[in-house]
Amino acid sequence: MTARPAFLKSRAAAALALALLATGADARPVLRASVTVGADLVTIGDFFDDAGALADRAIFRAPDLGTTGTVPAWRVIAEARAAGLTDATEGNLVEISVTRSAREIGAGEIQRLVGAAVARQMNVAGVDSLQITFDAPLEPRLADERSQSPIRVASISLLPGQDRFEALLLLDRGGSQERIRLRGAAVEVVDILTLARPVVRGEVVTADDLVVDRVPKRQAGAVRPIAPEEIAGLAARRQLRAGQPIVASDFTKPVLVQRGETVAIVFESPGLILTARGQALEPGALGQTVSVLNQQSKRSVIGVVTGQGRVTIGGRTPVASLAGGPKP
Repeated sequence: MTARPAFLKSRAAAALALALLATGADARPVLRASVTVGADLVTIGDFFDDAGALADRAIFRAPDLGTTGTVPAWRVIAEARAAGLTDATEGNLVEISVTRSAREIGAGEIQRLVGAAVARQMNVAGVDSLQITFDAPLEPRLADERSQSPIRVASISLLPGQDRFEALLLLDRGGSQERIRLRGAAVEVVDILTLARPVVRGEVVTADDLVVDRVPKRQAGAVRPIAPEEIAGLAARRQLRAGQPIVASDFTKPVLVQRGETVAIVFESPGLILTARGQALEPGALGQTVSVLNQQSKRSVIGVVTGQGRVTIGGRTPVASLAGGPKP
């Protein structure tokens, strides 16, 4: 192997030294073009990469929650150097944008928070049992996103004998608390079932005929809340008007067999099904027991209404009498 000349070795050493110096220069703390903070103070570490032990040193106050401000790059460099970061550099930057992040508290969240507090004060089942209105529209609020309780109800006052309330809320603004006073009305409500259209006696109602309305509890009186599925498929006992609150006693199972109607009499037993024509001697709804005259045997039998114009006879009924043959 041929030895390298001395002047080549010296050139290599010089190049290595220049590379090391360049690397050291690149490692200097460099100012960022934009900064986003959650606290009310901006630190050296927010502005610079590789700020080292000075990273937590605050040098500026942050903008208001949810806003963005700018600061000249030379001023940031000056404050950082005064704090001890002597090798800080701004690069080619002229100004730095600083954004203060925040959590938005929407109007719906505020309403639910106040409603829950009012419900506890009124000793009702929950916020869903109340109809709450505010004297003024609720505006979204900005709170410190780092806070575990960004907004809370400090107090609730109810006016005796009225549906009025006054709420005091505390909003965490990060370093300060904003006091918010809200006034409004809270009425306990219940769900009642009404009709979307008039219904005549004997008419069967469907789910589309039923409407759930929320009304003040004192207005509902003794009307018991009913689920629509409890009424759908039943027949009205009397004529009912649209919008009228309804109760379970207003309805009954629909009559599937009318008195004097010709019906199918079905005898069912294991391995055997017989059908005969008969005449209903009384009306009956689904599941009710009725008397039917077998038109062939002229004998009255007892069966259960199992469908429209259909009566089913149990296995103990003699087959011969159902079919019109000799009586036992």
